[in-house]
Amino acid sequence: MGIGPYGRSPTNSNRTAATHTFAKQEANDMPMDIRVGDVLTMKKPHPCGGGEWLVLRAGMDFRLRCLCCGREVLIPRAKAETGIKSVSRPRSE
Repeated sequence: MGIGPYGRSPTNSNRTAATHTFAKQEANDMPMDIRVGDVLTMKKPHPCGGGEWLVLRAGMDFRLRCLCCGREVLIPRAKAETGIKSVSRPRSE
């Protein structure tokens, strides 16, 4: 067999098959209990300087409003949950 253009043999015989292992989902992989009206404190502040967000929509993604400047953003749930530092829920009367 000849050598390929990059100094290797053209066959993939020296490579091993890739093995993928998928970990079982743990109990803590459940979605967080975030509801409309909750105030989220995020790990990183918004560019305006505010760090608190009001939840306007909750589902597969969140619609959040910055409580400092009023900007609204739509962010995927998975990304939002990794950035949440704390959740404040208004008291129900």
